[in-house]
This record gives sequence, structure tokens and C-alpha cells, in this order.
Amino acid sequence: MDSRYKPSDGGAWKLITNSDPIPPGEIEPQVPPIEPPTTPTEPEPPIGMATWEINTVYYGGDQVSYNNVLYTTKWWTKGNQPDSSIEWQK
Repeated sequence: MDSRYKPSDGGAWKLITNSDPIPPGEIEPQVPPIEPPTTPTEPEPPIGMATWEINTVYYGGDQVSYNNVLYTTKWWTKGNQPDSSIEWQK
């Protein structure tokens, strides 16, 4: 198309599409519904296992669950997150 022409100039215009029309008698393809995103949930701790809490004091040998992983303290600790501190081991 010549770039000198634009819709406001008037004249005959032709609709151009990127897809072939559906032949008569054929069913239009069905698009599956889009599921809304789900809200992530916290994993459940193992049954009978305490969940780590930031304000609790733990002593060497104490065990807790954090993100559904079992951790054991090496020595006294408080406020140190099990997955990112040297006080805890898996």
C-alpha cells in the first residue's frame, strides 16, 4: 500500500485478515477456559513436628519444620531462619 494514502482520504477499502475463514458447515474451534491463578499456600509441617517461629528460643538438638523441611539446631539460637543460618542443619 502506498504510504501517501490514509483512511481519512476516503475511497474503497478492503478488510484483510491473517486467518482463513471457517468453511461453511464446520464448527469453530473451542478455546479452553483460562483458569484463574491460585494463591500459594504454606506447606504443612510433618505431623507432630513443631513449626519454626522467629521469637522462640531453640537449644542444641531441638527439631523444627521450616518450609516442610526438618531442621535440627546445632546450639542455642533465636530468630535465625533455618534455611539461611549456620545454627541449623537439615
